[in-house]
Amino acid sequence: MIPLGFELHLSPVEQAVLLLVLGALAVAAALPASAVLAAVGAGRARAAGRSGVGNGLWYWLWGTALSWAAMIGCHNLQLGWWAVPLGWLPALVAAWLLRSGPSGRLLWGDVRRPVGER
Repeated sequence: MIPLGFELHLSPVEQAVLLLVLGALAVAAALPASAVLAAVGAGRARAAGRSGVGNGLWYWLWGTALSWAAMIGCHNLQLGWWAVPLGWLPALVAAWLLRSGPSGRLLWGDVRRPVGER
């Protein structure tokens, strides 16, 4: 129990809502790095001739998990709010290492599918 100086009486529904809000904040905190990794995953799938949606989602999930793990590690090192941007580093490094094609800038136009193309 967290020593708040008072007891917190939450119903099961309130506990579920609290966990949902905390989970949404955790996903939002990891989004800058996991979105880049998802774009890399979609680009790799498109380069292989497959649809990029499933691969992009898979890379996004792993990027989020990697960012969370790094943020928790940085939090345990008592780095305070620096844990959030430092938690992005492993996923951003993974995105840089896993990028496909020639070295250079990753542009949104390179990974998105033109409208009407299947």
